[in-house]
Amino acid sequence: MNEKAVIILKSTDPKRPSIELPYGFWTIVAIIEMVHSDIKGQRVIDMGAGDGILSLVALRLGAASVDLVDFKEEERAKAIEQLKMNGYDVDDESKIRFHYGEGADIANPAAVAEMIPAVQEEPVIV
Repeated sequence: MNEKAVIILKSTDPKRPSIELPYGFWTIVAIIEMVHSDIKGQRVIDMGAGDGILSLVALRLGAASVDLVDFKEEERAKAIEQLKMNGYDVDDESKIRFHYGEGADIANPAAVAEMIPAVQEEPVIV
């Protein structure tokens, strides 16, 4: 299935100087950006998903589906709990897909690309 995707990418812009931000700052900025983005009905790929909070927000904003990607396998349980507590069926792979573990290292885009079905159109990056 080829579709347009919205990618939530948690990385710094190499053209900007690196600065230390307070814990949670990135999450707040990403949520504000998501609210102002057109993600309703879109597939969202949450790169560096961690506990899944941004995927949860995407679903609440009407995303058709989410792919949670993170190399930290221990974060999967937190994401599952977070989504279940908010009434989402984490076993519905048409809506929620988990890609956690060594192969889901966002520093290795080729490996991640193999895990997630191809996206036809240019994705929207939040």
